[in-house]
Amino acid sequence: MMKKTVFFLLTLCCLSCHTDKNKGDNQILLHSILYLNDEYIGRGGAIIAYKGGIVGIEEAGSLAPFFNIDIQGENHILTHFGNRGQGPEDFIRPYPIQYINEDVFGAYDITSKTYKEITIPKGSVGESAHITSHVTFESRPFQVIKTAYGQYAGLSANEGLIILIDSVGEKHAAFFEYPYRDKDEQDIENNLRAMAYQGIFAANPSKTKCVYASLNGEIIHFYDMQKDNISLIRKIENIYPSYKKENDIIVTNVKNRVGYISLSATDQFIYALYCGKTLEELKGENGFSLESTQVRVFDWTGEMVETYALDVPCRYISVSNDGKKLWAIALNPDIVPVCFDLSNQVKNNNQMPVSGTFNHTNLIEDEESEKNEKPTNKINIGKIKIGEIKEYNLSLQSLPLSLTTTSQDVFVKSSTLLDGQRAIYVRITKQHPGVFNDTVMITTESNKGAVIFSGEAIEKTMVP
Repeated sequence: MMKKTVFFLLTLCCLSCHTDKNKGDNQILLHSILYLNDEYIGRGGAIIAYKGGIVGIEEAGSLAPFFNIDIQGENHILTHFGNRGQGPEDFIRPYPIQYINEDVFGAYDITSKTYKEITIPKGSVGESAHITSHVTFESRPFQVIKTAYGQYAGLSANEGLIILIDSVGEKHAAFFEYPYRDKDEQDIENNLRAMAYQGIFAANPSKTKCVYASLNGEIIHFYDMQKDNISLIRKIENIYPSYKKENDIIVTNVKNRVGYISLSATDQFIYALYCGKTLEELKGENGFSLESTQVRVFDWTGEMVETYALDVPCRYISVSNDGKKLWAIALNPDIVPVCFDLSNQVKNNNQMPVSGTFNHTNLIEDEESEKNEKPTNKINIGKIKIGEIKEYNLSLQSLPLSLTTTSQDVFVKSSTLLDGQRAIYVRITKQHPGVFNDTVMITTESNKGAVIFSGEAIEKTMVP
């Protein structure tokens, strides 16, 4: 049974996926490439961020099982470390990996049923890592994460959805069920339903909460982890996979939608890389790994507070604990580590970013016009408190050649959306009170014009 489940996971990893085209309100994130030394990532796997860089799983079997990218200095040093094998300090197939602290990460190996904590090698190339903790489990969960109470939570293959394991590897309790759409599906044996709803698992850095998301459909659950107990915060089940039971295997429908393919969590938010294409749509595409450009951001109550559109397809993501950087393994088309800046993004229910649009034709300058005036678009943003951030994504028809502003309170950058559509991102943060008219001058390959943002900046203590 375990072999059949693993085979299904590996089959998914041979496909290529992109995000839905429903991207109207996505905040665009632009990547920067993390240039490395002469080393290379063979086939990058799941990653986690720590203060000094990122640690990841190396899926290429010919290389060491882990890699570390140290970003402390001017040079980004990539090193591979660890051993593949069946010894007490070796790894066969680690997944997932988990942030423990700034010096240590955890890795579960499903083949050996072990969870090990490993020091992160830092500094010079070739510095070795050490196993600081080693626990072998009596059962074989799909994935395991450590809790703040010295226990372990695992996605179950046989009993319930999540099993809680004590510090010596023995099962303590089982919680909840795998999703089901109706009573008939609920009656399917857990080990078979687990194959249809196998998913990914992640914990916050404090290890007090966890999130499960299905690789099929559109399903995500949020849980609170206490000592000896796991309680549900919220579950969102919008799309269920279609499949049928044939003897002891599960056969999935090609019209199933591939769901969440990578998770990363801070103590404030969950970042979920969502695919959204069906297996049928993926069938004819070339590609060797799942990928997507849509990142959904949830808070720990289960509310979705933001959706980002990455400008390059990615397979794995990880967000720094302070929420300022999103690291990813991108397929560009080569495997390359990239970084997205989140430091200026707003993510809370009271202050959501704003999307704006304007008339494309208003940017077209009439070459025959005697006045040769530059047409404009006007957007009134109303009252804005000093220090408040307002953000706009404005679509363009062609590539912007230059972007200039009349105010230091306005920041602009260009980006690429899906299907070749261009856009400019505008962020306005007023520093001084008063009525304003801030202009963004745009020159494209074929057009030129301006967008005027007008409004009134007020002191923080005033109520607009």
